[in-house]
Amino acid sequence: MSERRAVVTGAGSGIGLAIARELLSRGYSLLACSRFDHELDALAGALARGRVDRFARDLATQEGVSDLLATVDRLESPPDLLVNCAGLGAWGEHLAIDDARTRATIAVNVAALTAITTHVVRAMVGRGSGRVLQVASTAAFQPVPMFATYAATKHYVRAFSDALRDELDGTGVTITVLYPGPTKTAFIDAARFPIEGAAGSVGWIAKQTLLDPADVAKKGVDAALRGDRGVVVGPLNQLQRALSKVLPDTATRAIWKALRGRM
Repeated sequence: MSERRAVVTGAGSGIGLAIARELLSRGYSLLACSRFDHELDALAGALARGRVDRFARDLATQEGVSDLLATVDRLESPPDLLVNCAGLGAWGEHLAIDDARTRATIAVNVAALTAITTHVVRAMVGRGSGRVLQVASTAAFQPVPMFATYAATKHYVRAFSDALRDELDGTGVTITVLYPGPTKTAFIDAARFPIEGAAGSVGWIAKQTLLDPADVAKKGVDAALRGDRGVVVGPLNQLQRALSKVLPDTATRAIWKALRGRM
């Protein structure tokens, strides 16, 4: 039996790195993608053993996405698993966020994810099997003031992935969406997401509920390999998901506004 192979974007840090390590522990070889080449040094041991091929490009650019798709096409066969974990975000008042950062967030979280998923899934369908793991966020379940663009892109990931999964019924290819909440990764700092604040504030709650990336990775990979539709990690995040099903958007916006006011 040939070695199982996975393509993992965002593999140089955070949840993506944790997923890469989880897959290596399960015997997968990887095409590990990151924006910066030096980030992939975190997989040095596996790189040295020839189990990881490194790919460093900026997926906010069309050139970066095209280069990745060309690299995937050069593999001996379509990957057994595609993990879309590359993502950007910026916390703050939307009108105050740099426009270039907003464009890059949409480019990576929406355009690149769509192009990569479409290209790889076509090949998987041609073979008759494959798994896709899309890393979204609990921000996909309601509007999030101060995280407007990021949350909107994660709504897209959820809607796109759920619809495509249904279209793929009977093809042997499944799509799973992973919904972590705030996690102990560099994304928190890069997005300038607050993890401090008065008791009961957004930052205070986030600090109390930060997830371990290794646990998020394991639960996400388990769900993808089972072919589950989605998985929400963390009991409080599961409660948030349940409430989002019954509370109107006006109520969730009011809650966010009250929490933000305590920062």
